[in-house]
Amino acid sequence: GQDIAYFKDTPYSKIVVTHTEDQYNFYENGNFLFSEDNTIMIEESTHYAMIQHSDPKNVLLISGGISGMINEILKYKINTLDYVEQNPDLINVGELFTSNILHDSAVSVINKDARLFIKKNKNKKYDVVLINLPDPSSAQINRFYTLEFFEELKKDLNEKAIVSISLTSTSNYLGEESRKINSSVFSTLKLLFEHVKIIPGGLNYFIASDGQLTYSIIEQLELRKIKNEYVSADINPALADVVVDITNIPYRDNYFDYIICSHVLGHVPDEPLAINEMYRVLKPGGRAFILTVINKKFNNTFHD
Repeated sequence: GQDIAYFKDTPYSKIVVTHTEDQYNFYENGNFLFSEDNTIMIEESTHYAMIQHSDPKNVLLISGGISGMINEILKYKINTLDYVEQNPDLINVGELFTSNILHDSAVSVINKDARLFIKKNKNKKYDVVLINLPDPSSAQINRFYTLEFFEELKKDLNEKAIVSISLTSTSNYLGEESRKINSSVFSTLKLLFEHVKIIPGGLNYFIASDGQLTYSIIEQLELRKIKNEYVSADINPALADVVVDITNIPYRDNYFDYIICSHVLGHVPDEPLAINEMYRVLKPGGRAFILTVINKKFNNTFHD
């Protein structure tokens, strides 16, 4: 169901851009990078880490700048953003297919291998490092998930700096391989940093620092007046930005444009009240996407 809009075999990698309806999807060496205007991924990838630092001035972004992360990073009063992307053709593709910010007085685009850049960096210390790479499924990517890499990186950090790296998440169950990879990344980071938190979202985000970390992302964003479009909610405070009882949603009427309710209603005692609450906080003309469990005891399905 995807049409190829762009293909280039570069000296560094094969770049493919596909098109589905009104959305472009970006791949490198067969690895999915991002989809255009994926607000959830872009905001999570940026703010889960950025908001942890009280006053980030120097930021290092390893890959992912063309996805829209630079737009989000610039919401903070930073001095410099070094965006390291080895393949210059990815920058060209970003300019061709997106309107995301790539050029700003605070932004330096560096076409260099990120490990080599970090190893040779002698003059600059960073407050936040955002590592936005695919899962470690090849030797090229694996080297960014090692103790040696994190040791080199830590030499380039200011005191109580924040480091973020992510792995693919699963909605309900982690297989044996996924558990090993997640455990390995967590354990490796703990060897070097006093605090490590995993914040689940579209991906599992590993946030590491020698300073204190928080799960209260939305509260901090509101305190700092950083405006975003996406809010994750759950009854469990460890699983989302905001603690929300779906039968008593703590937002004013007509607040959201979209609500995604995934496999919640089957676990709520008062489903009509939950649906009424979602309707209340939706703007007129807003949309709710509701997924629920299948009851195999029913002989017939009930649908509109």
